[in-house]
Amino acid sequence: MQINTYCSFDGRRAVCKEHPFAKIEAKMLALLQPYINTPQVYLSTQNRIVMEYISDDCTINEEKAAHSIAYLHAQTAPKYGLQFDTTIGPFLQPNRQTASWVEFYTTQRVLYMAQKALDEGSLSISHYTKLEKLCQKLHSLIPNTPKASLLHGDIWNGNVLCHNNELYLIDPALYYGHNEVELAFIMMFDTFGKRFFDTYNEIIPIEKEFFEYRYALYQIYPYLVHIRIYGESYLNALERILARFV
Repeated sequence: MQINTYCSFDGRRAVCKEHPFAKIEAKMLALLQPYINTPQVYLSTQNRIVMEYISDDCTINEEKAAHSIAYLHAQTAPKYGLQFDTTIGPFLQPNRQTASWVEFYTTQRVLYMAQKALDEGSLSISHYTKLEKLCQKLHSLIPNTPKASLLHGDIWNGNVLCHNNELYLIDPALYYGHNEVELAFIMMFDTFGKRFFDTYNEIIPIEKEFFEYRYALYQIYPYLVHIRIYGESYLNALERILARFV
């Protein structure tokens, strides 16, 4: 369970969060901070993080947002994953590093989250079996060795702030992966629109396969996360993707 409150730290307005993964959140923010605006972390313990309060006081310029996120994605690593496991929402997110993107996305994203959902009763064995069949096809549907870009991992409207005409990101789900995963997440929640994608494409070209079908494959993981959190209301979207590819 996560508890967020406003507090004061050395006379400065701050945000205090209490949850079991506070230390991980602080590490993620520290890794992001050189490349994109995030709140400064004042204090972190295993269960508590105190960070800078960022007022959301403007409307995001999508062109500037595209430049900021493209710069983040330009930071790369030799392997997919991260040196430590991270979180997405209330869940742990494994990041065992691999040289194969297909292996990473299959084992540590889709099937990992599907197994958790199955164990908890929010996903049926039929859905899980179809996801297994789809994963067996992924080698022919997604690239095996795209650039391993630094990803925020959870860019929806609630994690995007605009302060002094600058984009700030909060609540990361950090790892190195295919940049299209981030773009699919942004598309799924309409975080940004056409101007963002047009500008991003000028900086980092987006392959046509993304818009044709790969966006749907990369939305499977966030749908599984939401199925675990919210239940069957997100199953229809997952079923539409499975019907398309299985």
